Amino acid sequence: MTSQGRRRKGWRAAGAVAALCLVPLQGGAMVPPPPCDNVSEANMWIRDPTFFGDWDAQTGVVIEGYSNKTHVVDTVYRNMPAPVPALQGFIGTRITFCDSGRILAVRDVDPDEAFPALSATEFLRDKLKANRKISYGDVMAAVTAVYGRPVELKETAQTCGCAAYFDDMRPKSQTPFPERQDVGTW
Repeated sequence: MTSQGRRRKGWRAAGAVAALCLVPLQGGAMVPPPPCDNVSEANMWIRDPTFFGDWDAQTGVVIEGYSNKTHVVDTVYRNMPAPVPALQGFIGTRITFCDSGRILAVRDVDPDEAFPALSATEFLRDKLKANRKISYGDVMAAVTAVYGRPVELKETAQTCGCAAYFDDMRPKSQTPFPERQDVGTW
């Protein structure tokens, strides 16, 4: 076999492996698995990031699992210092607006539960169906109606989910995700 033939065969194998790593979306489209799973940002774990709307919708809103990172001291799990007191011991969902850095954190709610519950509200349902941009006010109204008042935050550095899904929406005032110094992995 020529080196060119081996190269083609290698690319076919790489393509087959890449195809196995794709996951189906609601509409049947195939997309890569979610990035940023089990990443920590400022002592907070991130898991299962996704975004509101269809794959081609540019809502600019990421929803993901969010919890205070722990460490073991003398066989006892303890929370690491959270970036703000309201997040100490936090377990729940983070909703990030990539164009502004504003965040809504909902305590004791899994993102797999929050996503369909919030998407079904009168505040978001029609806009998501039409692939229209959703506002902070729309999501705040939906969260408040379903779960009560969330923790409101403002991020000064780009989150991993925003860098992966809506990198072009980063405000100029935010530190780009690759330049963050407070990121780790599981």
